[in-house]
Amino acid sequence: MFFIASYFLNFYYATNPVIFFVVDREDLEDQHERVLKSVQDFKFKALFEKIESIKRLGEVIRILKESEMTKSVIPRGIYLTTIQKFQRGRSVEGLSDEEDREATRSFTISFLHLPMNILSI
Repeated sequence: MFFIASYFLNFYYATNPVIFFVVDREDLEDQHERVLKSVQDFKFKALFEKIESIKRLGEVIRILKESEMTKSVIPRGIYLTTIQKFQRGRSVEGLSDEEDREATRSFTISFLHLPMNILSI
């Protein structure tokens, strides 16, 4: 998992990649945090953040959505969180329902349309 994330980060660094590690249990989150914090790669270490709360996850997603909607630079980041922190049906403050749907759609499509050669080294 780290190898793929590190490769993705380094290969796409100029395009401001965003990486989410999403786990389904808190014990896995703690285990991954220990492993990811021990990584010696400077870029990886500088961008890593464990998302501690639903509120913080909402802030990160809002920033990513807003930068997608305004066509500004999406900030790089490597995030670790649990799936339980994602809450369905909550819109981003300041965006209309239509803008929120469009930002979500664009953001999701950007994850789904990764180049097929991403794993070919």
